Amino acid sequence: MRKIICILCIIIMLALVMGCQPELIPETDSLVGPMAEPEDEIGAEEGELPGREEISYVSLYFLNPTGDYLFPLSFSYDSQATAEDMVRILQEGPIRKEWGKSPVPANLAIESIHKVGQRALVHVNPGRLEEFLPGEEEMLVKALVYSLTSLNDVSRVEFLQEGKKPEAPFQLLAEENLYASDDLVLNPMEEMDADSSAARLWFTNQDILYMVPVSLPLETVPEDPYELSLLLIDALLAGPDDSLGLLSPFPEDTRVLSLRVQDETIYVDFNRALKANFTGGSSQEWALLNSLVLTLTEIPGINQVQILVEGRKEEAVLGHMDTTEPLIRGVVNWVLTD
Repeated sequence: MRKIICILCIIIMLALVMGCQPELIPETDSLVGPMAEPEDEIGAEEGELPGREEISYVSLYFLNPTGDYLFPLSFSYDSQATAEDMVRILQEGPIRKEWGKSPVPANLAIESIHKVGQRALVHVNPGRLEEFLPGEEEMLVKALVYSLTSLNDVSRVEFLQEGKKPEAPFQLLAEENLYASDDLVLNPMEEMDADSSAARLWFTNQDILYMVPVSLPLETVPEDPYELSLLLIDALLAGPDDSLGLLSPFPEDTRVLSLRVQDETIYVDFNRALKANFTGGSSQEWALLNSLVLTLTEIPGINQVQILVEGRKEEAVLGHMDTTEPLIRGVVNWVLTD
């Protein structure tokens, strides 16, 4: 009998161990794509926003369904991933078509891509494309530049047509033909020049499916992290420009009581309305925490955000995720494959 009991104990222990194995990321391709709802990522380790810091990733920029703005989806990649892999996925568009569409026009052929130093040379052929719709070329350029420069070994993107600077129907590429992401203003809240000062905010789309980066035009960007963080939080609470169709996930009457910057952490003390007026579920909680943390960790030297309510830490301010410890920036819009 004692032997039988021992064997049963061993079997139970093995079953428990096997049941606790972490979910593995499929490696069916060099790039592993998204496709689970963002709220599936709520179960990150305590003190962390959804992320996969232990792997390398790239951000590919797609168009929302109406073509008004670009949003990133993060893909893990291995050493075999190439710029061609990235562009192929961009051309296909998100697997979930309700999320958005490809920024690459159907009639535009991208014939090849190769690297020279830190530059990615993109050879384009307009094919049957006679002209671009308003803003279409601009979105194409931004999507390719932001996507390709998310590779560690690419800092600038150059476009070529039959080995030369592109001509009609290209206009942007005919004027200037060597771009870094810093040269382009992504999803501005209002009209602004590419050389204008700007800070980056993160809002969510109408359906709370993913986070969207938006450029906020500023006369000057404060160098002091305290001043800049106050400015950014005020802009988050004010919400995005209506023309973009985005949402601020913060509840009504939310205000900042105080703010402190210490080492690499920003401590943000909100009034009770942050918690009392919050009526969303796990999706809106995911969006609110990401909106705050992604925005504030855009500030150089800031790596985490501690949320307080009327001067106190709370175990789960919005009901699910632990907020007793500072929250770190996770991989943006990372979603695991099934």
